[in-house]
Amino acid sequence: MAILPLDVVDAIVDTLARSEDDPSLPATKACSLACYEYSVICRKRIFAHIVVNQRTSQYTPPPKFGWQHRSTTTTLHELLHKSPEIINHIRSLDYNRPADFLLTDDISQDLELFAETLVKLTRLESFGLRCFGFEWNDTPSLRPGLLHILQLPTLIDLYVEGVKGFCLGELALPRNLQEFGFDGLELTSDCPQGLRDAQIKLRRLDLGPYSSPAIVQMCDHICTNGQRFIDLTTVEELTIRWFYSSDAAASYYLLSHCESLTSLRYFNSDTPDPSGMSFDSLSEMLALSTATKTLKYLEIDTIYKRDMSEDIYHGFAKALLKLANNNVIEEIKIAIFIQMMSDCDRGDEWGTLDTALASGFRNLRLCSVTVGFIQDSPVVSGLEEALMNVRETQFPKLSSNRDVLFEFVLQKENRSYSVS
Repeated sequence: MAILPLDVVDAIVDTLARSEDDPSLPATKACSLACYEYSVICRKRIFAHIVVNQRTSQYTPPPKFGWQHRSTTTTLHELLHKSPEIINHIRSLDYNRPADFLLTDDISQDLELFAETLVKLTRLESFGLRCFGFEWNDTPSLRPGLLHILQLPTLIDLYVEGVKGFCLGELALPRNLQEFGFDGLELTSDCPQGLRDAQIKLRRLDLGPYSSPAIVQMCDHICTNGQRFIDLTTVEELTIRWFYSSDAAASYYLLSHCESLTSLRYFNSDTPDPSGMSFDSLSEMLALSTATKTLKYLEIDTIYKRDMSEDIYHGFAKALLKLANNNVIEEIKIAIFIQMMSDCDRGDEWGTLDTALASGFRNLRLCSVTVGFIQDSPVVSGLEEALMNVRETQFPKLSSNRDVLFEFVLQKENRSYSVS
């Protein structure tokens, strides 16, 4: 909850104290002052992060309702026109457009309005462009706005998704960029002349399922000064969502060069490609890299499991043992999401996982294990009932370790609860 500055509180209290003796200073003035100051604080919070979403729909409301579908871009444009002071409060902006919207008649006007909005922003710190099929160099109406954003000295976080023809050299325009994420990005070497071609140093890198070809291309690019375009040695936080066998080389390359890595988040879907990336293969790469000397936070998130009969955490203990005793990891989070009616009664690796976590990570201070059900049900399944007691039956070492805060969580849809 926002708190008024002390000088404002003092002014209000002083005004209220004198209002009974001085009719010219009624209590309503103090209330007005409080409301005004609080509204400023509210604006800073409310408009700090703006999300522009556009959804196409075949449904047209009947005229009797007196309203029609309006683009959120139009709404934002009109809002900033009527209340320009809001511009100074915007710190983060996400622009989301589905692929089918690019085929509608509204796209041209929408992009022009959005470009007019972008050039007004002067204090933006984070910008996200999620627009599948969007041509980076073939949208003249929006390009001035994009270049304006990229050259803002305040911009430190950039995320680009589904964009074609992205000019690699323009990624060097934001001189203070620290965090960069992308997915489904197609690069081009056909860039305007005079672009700054210099190495960029990132603190955080966030890579989507279809990003490995682009990140390899970026890392292989050599600047005019002989340096690599992206300096991976400064990356401290890495998030990867890779499932395919073709992603293995990129994974090994990143882990081999991220010398300052302290946080690794790995998302896996158990996998569209049977021979593809897995936590087992990733842990083997990690064990061979220098990241084991710096990594303190490890998160593994498996969002789907094809074999609904095997042990939920089949293979996790084996993968973690590859990192055992040769690490400085302080926090581990493991989450897996399965179908509600799964049996998961084949195999018995829960106890093995407990041993791997309790004995192989000497610096461990926090461990969280989560089982989530993809499809909710009002009926408690046999698996859910069995999981109620899994903390004591399958994790005795972690549960009794006073040096480690251990948490076992069951999650159903949007609800989660710890199992004590």
